[in-house]
Amino acid sequence: MGIFSPLLDLLFPPKCVFCHCVLGDDETEVCEKCAASVMISTGSYSARNMDSAVSFCYAPLTYEGNVKESLHRFKFGGNSFYADTYADTICSTLNWDQIVCDVITWVPLSRARLRKRGYDQAGLIAQKIAENRGIPCVRTLKKTKNVKPQSSIKDPDARKKNISGVYTAVNPEFIKGKRILLVDDIVTTGATVSECAETLFEAGAASVGVVAAAHD
Repeated sequence: MGIFSPLLDLLFPPKCVFCHCVLGDDETEVCEKCAASVMISTGSYSARNMDSAVSFCYAPLTYEGNVKESLHRFKFGGNSFYADTYADTICSTLNWDQIVCDVITWVPLSRARLRKRGYDQAGLIAQKIAENRGIPCVRTLKKTKNVKPQSSIKDPDARKKNISGVYTAVNPEFIKGKRILLVDDIVTTGATVSECAETLFEAGAASVGVVAAAHD
């Protein structure tokens, strides 16, 4: 971008993905304070009420404080480039020696919500993880109903009912017999990823593991 890059940095200085403060000259994506203070899990996160045969569920960030605000900006504020930081965090903290997968996929948005948002946030994270690990990233699921957002429902049983039957498998050649890594942005009760996993199993997946940027 030549001379325009310093000008753009002056007009729109890069900010920390988490606390949104202006970054210092030697900082990229995340400020030193957040790099030291953002909560990182030390192992797999087992989502409550996850009743599908998911191999594991891992999410390195705790969905609170700056992380929660960051994910809100990512999903609703147009900050799609945050996907890079979330994917890097997952890749750098997950024990890949214990992970075997043939395909990376994601929990998709409905067509209506995708049109409104302009991008599929979980899909962006999945693509970045795939690039980092050299594993194919394939769309394997379609959301056929635009149901009430899960975040607006507190009761776990109501969440399961709300999301039941809303996903359909696509690209079956990339599902049958494959070990699949399913990516989402946030895992709370596990109802959504459980429903997606069950759909993948019904289509012939050999195994399904889950990773997300954050857990509630």
